[in-house]
Parts: sequence; C-alpha cells; structure tokens
Amino acid sequence: MTTRHTSRGGRSRAGYTAEIIEHTPQHPFGSVIDNKLLAITDLNEPRSRSVTNAIEDVLQELRQHYGLDLPAVIIYRDTTGVWDGVAHIEGAFRGFYPIRDTDLAPAIDKAIQRALQPPRRNAASGQEEAAPAGLKEHAMREIFVFGSNLAGRHGKGAALHARHYYAARYGIGEGPTGNAYAIPTKDAKLRTLPLERIEQYVKQFLAYAEGHPDLMFRVTAIGTGLAGYRHEDMAPMFSRAPANCRLPDEWRQLLASTSPEP
Repeated sequence: MTTRHTSRGGRSRAGYTAEIIEHTPQHPFGSVIDNKLLAITDLNEPRSRSVTNAIEDVLQELRQHYGLDLPAVIIYRDTTGVWDGVAHIEGAFRGFYPIRDTDLAPAIDKAIQRALQPPRRNAASGQEEAAPAGLKEHAMREIFVFGSNLAGRHGKGAALHARHYYAARYGIGEGPTGNAYAIPTKDAKLRTLPLERIEQYVKQFLAYAEGHPDLMFRVTAIGTGLAGYRHEDMAPMFSRAPANCRLPDEWRQLLASTSPEP
C-alpha cells in the first residue's frame, strides 16, 4: 500500500506532505506486528511542515487509518535524505531514535533489529529505548498491563503488542508473564466477560501490584477495545490502584471528576 498524504488544507489540517509506504520485508522478523513496517518519506513541499515537526499528527492519522493494527516499526526519511526511526506505543509518540542511513534496505534491517530488543526506559528522558542484553535493570521495571482472553490468544491490539514487545506468553490469559500482566476481559471462547467477573481479575491484579512496589505497571484501557465496554465502566475498578500503577489519562480524569470533595 502506498499513500500520499497531503494533509495541508485537508481534514486534519496537519500541514505536512509525505509519502507513506507499507513494506513487507522478504525475510520474516517474527516479533514485529504482522511482519510489516511503515516507511515515511518527507516530500518537503513548499509551505508544508516537516515530518519531524508534525510527527504527532502523522502518527495520529496513521492510527486512524490502521487502528490497533498500526505497525510497531516506523521509519522516516527527513528532508536531508537520512532515515531514522520513530518510537511509539500504539500511535503515541515516544521519541526518535537514530538509524542514520541514506539507503532504505539497511535502514529497515536496523529498525527491525532494534524492535527485536526488549524495551527499556532511559532514566534521564523517561522514554523507552532498546538496550543490549545483560545491562543492569533499572530500579523501576515497567510492566505492560493489557486486556486478554482466558485462552491466552494474544492476536490483536494491546495483547499482540504485549506478546511481541513485553514477552507476554501465548496461551496464558491471566497474570504475569515476561514484562506483562494479562487481565481477562473475554473467556476462552472469546466471549466478553461480565463486568463483575472482570472486576475480580482486576482486584487480583491490584493486589499483585501492591505487593510489587519495585515495579511500575502501565495499565492500558482494558475492556474498552474488543470487549466493548465504556471507559466509565472500567475506570472505577481501578479507583484504589496503588501509586505504582500508571492509568490511562482518560481514566485518571474520570476518577478525578468522580472523587468526593475533600
């Protein structure tokens, strides 16, 4: 798929012009979503914003196009003709990382190799980054918390992301594996669980998080995707989350708006 985005004057009003090509490399690379990546070329047209300056808008439009199937690996060629990488989590911009190659093929290879490394957090910037195996773990290891099914079929959305980038084990639909924690929102036949049952799994997770203060739990908006529940249904279950749980912004706003006045 090749798409020429000319957002300047379009619905997004983002003001950038770029060519975005979906690549499927000849060799499989397993841990990357759908074995695909996106290569963005800044067209550098007059009076348009650069991809570098418009990157958050670029990612937002890509997320609208792909939904939860947005490829995890995205590289871009800037106006100087150099390829670098775009780090993101489900379309949320996390920073650029250097590839510094002018040829597409080696740039793709470097981006893939980086994607296959376990994610780590830079203590200074707070951003996730790849690091060579064997380095000392940071004091607060991040755990990715996602909605799952009891069959452990991590095939879409945040569950697939957890499997590929946080070592969530396929076939295990509840509890901690790798650098992830699965909270079931569907049963083994992929039918949505009732809220009362999901809440029991949430309570088990909160107890686990409270018992592991050395870990930082990044909670995704479980239950609001494929399970079909509203944020208003799910957020209250996490009202007693310990301090080492980082909730989605929308949930934090909902909980703040419904908390009693001091």
